[in-house]
Amino acid sequence: MTQLCISFSLNQTAARMESTGQRGMVQVSQATADLLEEAGKGHWMTPRENVVVAKGKGEMKTYWIKPRDVVGDEGDDQMAMIEEGSVASEGSQGRLAKGQTGQSFRVMFRRPRAARASSRWGTLSLEDTVGVKNARLVDWNVDQMHSLIENVVMKRREGQSNANVKLSPSVRAQLHDYVSKIESLYRDIPFHNFEHASHVSMSVNKLMKRIVYQEGPKADVRRTTFGLSEDPLAHFAVVFSALIADVDHRGVPNEQLVKERDGLAIRYKNKSVAEQNSIKLAWETLKEDQYEDLRGAIYEEEADRYRFRQLVANAVMATDIKEPKLQAVRKKRWNSVFRASSNDTEAGEDEVEDRKAKLVIEHIMQAGNVAHTMQHWSIFLKWNECLYLEMFQAFKNGRADEDPSVYWYEDELRFFDNHVIPVAKKLKECGVFGDSGDEYLTLAEQNRNEWEIKGKGICMERIEKANENERFIDGS
Repeated sequence: MTQLCISFSLNQTAARMESTGQRGMVQVSQATADLLEEAGKGHWMTPRENVVVAKGKGEMKTYWIKPRDVVGDEGDDQMAMIEEGSVASEGSQGRLAKGQTGQSFRVMFRRPRAARASSRWGTLSLEDTVGVKNARLVDWNVDQMHSLIENVVMKRREGQSNANVKLSPSVRAQLHDYVSKIESLYRDIPFHNFEHASHVSMSVNKLMKRIVYQEGPKADVRRTTFGLSEDPLAHFAVVFSALIADVDHRGVPNEQLVKERDGLAIRYKNKSVAEQNSIKLAWETLKEDQYEDLRGAIYEEEADRYRFRQLVANAVMATDIKEPKLQAVRKKRWNSVFRASSNDTEAGEDEVEDRKAKLVIEHIMQAGNVAHTMQHWSIFLKWNECLYLEMFQAFKNGRADEDPSVYWYEDELRFFDNHVIPVAKKLKECGVFGDSGDEYLTLAEQNRNEWEIKGKGICMERIEKANENERFIDGS
């Protein structure tokens, strides 16, 4: 069998990958690996141990792939369904079921491809279809997180003789049960649901994997990536945080919970209400007796438990972008370590690198939380409509003062200008993502410009769709 090499990069890159290939193996670039992962085929890939050096590109991370040619593989289509099983996406404009009220404005899901392709599913209701999709997403998240926990254990046992890094079956079983329980804690709302959590989890995992060396094979890893490329516990903590960040989200923003004097707002003194609630629920669940082996795989020593807890808390709290004081503190910290000269701080080098790592994680979480704004237009439209529907539902339920159709077009432009594009610029500015930093900024700017052109028409279509649904409910 001849060498086979796939790359979406320049000819020089492809030629270098071909020359470093191995007989009988398929080698792919990071860009191709990202596409495979988005298609739900991440389980096909194994990172190559030694790096590839391409002229004009420097060090490149590449992967070996071994596709599973098995019909009905559990990994099939799981992440693809995040994009294809779209909620009220283009070409899939579901109606409200007759008899539903305006207060329960429901989003209609497409049947997963697996369900449509096989008669063994029979006829599925809306709830069954969502349940099938989420069950498959649970499996996908378990695969992703199990691999990351293996890396945590491998790092912990580094240097030990005869160290066994294979996780026991009980760890996987407990992880599956834990992720299933997290899924059950998400509410059936259009945007802040388990499907979106899985999309955010996939997005932050991709960002963490794109942290690359910048100064060649002899570079000081800590100085170029702030230690993040060799910190599997931090990597796992970020992916874990993305999955649990919106647990029990009520479908309304924090300010509405405060306005209503909701019990959660009172408990958390009106500060980062939803975020603190999600952390509490996820952490208390992890502490339950049946997850002892899972906890033991994530952390063994008290110091690791404390660090993991802090990483998760900081990462989830970073997703609260509406709290003015938090935003001001983050901006000040960013400027102090990324935009100040070395003489402007009294902190030692190690402390500065730790601060940089923490800030990079916070901005990875912020980028992941709005990853759809930095991805292709169709993905942006899908999740933008889901959020619109969630806020429309809140308005219909009397939990918002203004119909989102009144302000949605202009508000999206402000959101791009004041949050999305600044976050994308910081991904580039921090310097740990290589050329990928440009990619996120470019896509964010493209989506912003396309929304400016097409957004008004899209909003009018949504208004008409809402009116049509109202007429359908009324029987007119």
